[in-house]
Amino acid sequence: MKHFPIRKAASYSAIALVCAAFLVACSDDDSFSPMAKDRGYDYAYTTAKDLSKTPCNEMRDGREAVIGKNKDHYECVYDYRDSIYLWVGYSDTLTAEGREFHRAESSSSLDDEDSSSSSNGDSRDNSSSSSTGSSSSSVSSSSSYSSSSSSVGSSSSSISSSSAKSSSSISSSSYSSSSVSSSSVSSSSISSSSSSSVKSSSSVSSSSVSSSSISSKEDLFNPNLTYGTMTDPRDGKKYKTIVFNGQTWMAENLNFADSSIVPLLKGNSLCYQEKASECELFGRLYNREAAMNNSKCAFGSYCDLDNGPVQGICPDGWHVMTSTEANDMISYVGRDNADKIMSANGWDSGIYGTNTYGLSFIAPGERDGGNYDSKGVYGYYWMYIASTGQYYLFIKGVDGSMKTSYATYQELYFPVRCIADAPASSSSSSSSLSSSSAKSSSSSAPPSSSSIDPSSSFSKSDLFNPDITYGEMTDSRDGKIYRTIDFAGSTWMAENLNYADSSKNPLLKGNSRCYDDDPNECEIFGRLYAHPAAMNDAQCGYTSSCNLGSGHIQGICPDGWHIPTKKEAEVLESRLASNDGKTAKSSYGWEASYRGTNTSGLSFTGAGILSGESFKGKGIYTSLWAYNASTTGEPYYLMIQGSGLVTVTNLGATKPFYSVRCIKD
Repeated sequence: MKHFPIRKAASYSAIALVCAAFLVACSDDDSFSPMAKDRGYDYAYTTAKDLSKTPCNEMRDGREAVIGKNKDHYECVYDYRDSIYLWVGYSDTLTAEGREFHRAESSSSLDDEDSSSSSNGDSRDNSSSSSTGSSSSSVSSSSSYSSSSSSVGSSSSSISSSSAKSSSSISSSSYSSSSVSSSSVSSSSISSSSSSSVKSSSSVSSSSVSSSSISSKEDLFNPNLTYGTMTDPRDGKKYKTIVFNGQTWMAENLNFADSSIVPLLKGNSLCYQEKASECELFGRLYNREAAMNNSKCAFGSYCDLDNGPVQGICPDGWHVMTSTEANDMISYVGRDNADKIMSANGWDSGIYGTNTYGLSFIAPGERDGGNYDSKGVYGYYWMYIASTGQYYLFIKGVDGSMKTSYATYQELYFPVRCIADAPASSSSSSSSLSSSSAKSSSSSAPPSSSSIDPSSSFSKSDLFNPDITYGEMTDSRDGKIYRTIDFAGSTWMAENLNYADSSKNPLLKGNSRCYDDDPNECEIFGRLYAHPAAMNDAQCGYTSSCNLGSGHIQGICPDGWHIPTKKEAEVLESRLASNDGKTAKSSYGWEASYRGTNTSGLSFTGAGILSGESFKGKGIYTSLWAYNASTTGEPYYLMIQGSGLVTVTNLGATKPFYSVRCIKD
């Protein structure tokens, strides 16, 4: 299936087309709000000029925007030839005047939208499930809009060969030798290349991964982990399960097909290429109507089943993966670390997952209109988000990345992964990933809370670098003393804020928490603050706009200190990017394999976050609030992951509570 900005419906008015193509600031009614989340889009604006103020960059890669009530679609896409990010629409791009958008020349036809509707003026090639033809190298721009290339540009180094997953970096010998032998994969399969993150479309074959290359379903799982089991009472089929990030997931794809129990399955589910053996190994493919088990979700309809979760085709007590769960998984694992949730087998030649977390995602193929496609190369999985089109989780095996996306151009058939409704029990041993249930292989075992030093086992002074002389700051409001460090031209607090007096700052009431509601966690790692508490302003509520003017915002910081601005956070990000963030992380307060060197003295810890009512990420990552005056309903924050990745982003969680680091005015 091709990934590309969604085609505009033929019924769009001529005025709307003129407004989108030439970026005329046409008026619109007040009902089309820039608050896009509730509409199922990443960004929504009244005019194209408004969108042009939102730079397309690495953090927005793959995100979609709509303009006007006619919903002209754009997607943030990387132009491989000119090394720049662009907002790409059906007939124009929002970038420097005259610039065309160029796809990666080696881009697989599977990763772009099918162009069967060539009568609409789209010059892209048609493709089918077995097609090996290369996609069109460019989409002509008809836009005359001019903007600074620096606002949307990205250096070519932002997507480098170093980010590609090399087949040599993950040895298949880490799994049993009987799993998949090199001779069992057809020579027509995708060849591995460590120098490119995108495989040549001419080497993609839908037959490159066959059921015969896997001896049994057991080959898909991580043999170093202990899985639980779940039995579907409707047909007696058993599925392996795994606890991930506090939830119990099915570790394999659903294969339920009884239309006498679920009538909507009739004609709406199938096996890849009509082969029953494919269903047995890799699960069934469902159209959205069947996946959600509701005719409201038929192709061409918005699927509004309230906020979810939605049971759909899953057994009782289980539900279809939600958009929030998919994005939480991406945030937890890292968007470029999909190999950690990918099976070592069930992918094409040269594509290997480490399956660290045991989720065992595979690429079972999909049906795109009337074509079977993507087997062994790309994984597509249904997810639910209210009032939207066909949304899904996209796992790009060829470079180990993942994101959420959507398409409306033709009917899609994808697999389904179900998640248990109830949170995973911490005492459960059936599918827990604790050290007691994992087999002896520390290299493949996922991070677990047992490998994180409890806060009672060390003092706060252990978080700092003993070879560095720190400054000190006393918060006059409560007398607490904080260490400080000079970095990148600014004086930062070298520890997270722990201020909680709601009698002086009423917005703190109910808007600040200790991790796991344990006061000891606050003493060591600081507090977690909701956005209005961090900014100390009620207008900064969840999903609300938060324009407090330009410059420094004191927020919850002491006098003379302020919340980091987005620019200040980006300066820190750029200074840490070259050393992978390890120099900014403390040697304590992280899962054992994620400890840093702290040579910068910044002493960031894996303080975790609160999302909704779930505490998560302890020892794995930390998020710290940043302020940006132009932000509307998508507040920015600085995120440091255990892997060393440092990013400034606005991909928010549900009612998030993050840490605060203050900078001296």
